[in-house]
Amino acid sequence: GLMREMQVIANNIANANTAGYTRKIADPTARILAGEGAGVTLGVERRIVDQQVLTDLRNTISDRERDKAVSDLLGEFEQSFGQPGDSFSISHRIDDLRVAFERLHSAPENVVLQAAVVEAAQDLTNEFNSLSSTIQTLREKADQGINDAVSEVNAALQRIEELNVDIAERVAGGKSTADLEDLREVQLELISEKLGINTFMRNDGTVNVLTEASSFLLEIDAKTISFSPQGNIGVTTVLGQNGTPPGAGDLSVDNISITNDITKGEIGGFLQLRDTGCTNDVGQQE
Repeated sequence: GLMREMQVIANNIANANTAGYTRKIADPTARILAGEGAGVTLGVERRIVDQQVLTDLRNTISDRERDKAVSDLLGEFEQSFGQPGDSFSISHRIDDLRVAFERLHSAPENVVLQAAVVEAAQDLTNEFNSLSSTIQTLREKADQGINDAVSEVNAALQRIEELNVDIAERVAGGKSTADLEDLREVQLELISEKLGINTFMRNDGTVNVLTEASSFLLEIDAKTISFSPQGNIGVTTVLGQNGTPPGAGDLSVDNISITNDITKGEIGGFLQLRDTGCTNDVGQQE
């Protein structure tokens, strides 16, 4: 008993900085032999965790990854938009057109100044068109990002299903599930990076995974999130309408759209930019 207790303590110390590891204890229980006390023995090793803290951590991870996805893509757009002092920026082009009109106003018959107005207007139009193209490219990048994230989520759900089976078997056999629960929590946090989730534990030690809006992603079996990247996206391309059956750009489970379920995580950020943050920002100019 003492040796095992020391081993548990040693493992806690050795793994203090190991990602996903949680502190373990094994509660002592009295040993009775022939009706007499015979010391103590250690019970099944278990994790020391606060489920509410874990839930809060997953929510924080989901919010952080959504904000990061939005920030990264908007940062790329900001580079294309340019600073006010840049010669290629929209504000600079608008100012050039304003100056050209002011000069023409003082001498409207001057053909050189007339041509300068036309040239400044064309430069501004070209810049709008370039920005419009950049926006659609970033929408395509967000769409591909969703596809990559969905693949990671599906793989994590499959791994959690496998761990659930192992955990249920060990619970039924009265064995420790602590290390398996650590591995499962790593997968849950990975999913939280991609989208917001809710979870609840069953009596057999297994965990169910649901979306923010409580659509099942894993009940007994892991479900598969279906998603098809759209490829070329144009100004008029409308995606993610959360239809039934699912439409273009929708994420779905069992042929039911879950697009509107997802507002957090990397996928939530990509959906925000792909579907609501970009389509109306800049239209193609003639």
